[in-house]
Amino acid sequence: MPQPQSPAVRGHLIVIAGGTSEAGSIVAPASIDAGARVVVVGNDDIKLQRVGDSIPGGLTERVDLSDEDETFSLAHQAFDEDLRLSNAGRTAIVSSTSVLRPLAGGANYAAVKAASGAWRRAVGQGFTKFARDTGSTSSLAVILRVRALLGLERPLADAFLALWDEATIEETLRAIETTGEPLSNNRLEQ
Repeated sequence: MPQPQSPAVRGHLIVIAGGTSEAGSIVAPASIDAGARVVVVGNDDIKLQRVGDSIPGGLTERVDLSDEDETFSLAHQAFDEDLRLSNAGRTAIVSSTSVLRPLAGGANYAAVKAASGAWRRAVGQGFTKFARDTGSTSSLAVILRVRALLGLERPLADAFLALWDEATIEETLRAIETTGEPLSNNRLEQ
């Protein structure tokens, strides 16, 4: 069901890396419905076509995120300076609670998610430092941490889109830091 356009998101450019996943296939159209301009990034042409068909007016871009040069090019184009200069810049990743209590069989997965989280926190610190040094408003870098994502794609999209809503941003970030309510009893972390 299409969500009403959100003045907080309308017109903003949202780049969804890994956007051909189940979560991306929900977040992308929800972002379009909210009035955002959307670019979905992935490396599977068939999945890109499927998601592209679900986001009228949206774009898809084939990028192999395991290729360092392609990833660096995307990151440089998509967010570095533009996000720092924007008071509406938002970056978010979906991580796992397995980072907090890794199991022997999932150590590699937990390590990758932990490294991604460390990178995201460093990006957030960079946003904060840039804002402090320039006297501007800081962009946000957020980690949405879940036990399991299956069935929570719509609440994920809602929590993601709430990151632009000035009226609820503090409440959303507080929930992300503590209770995880936006993703139905799963822990979320800023």
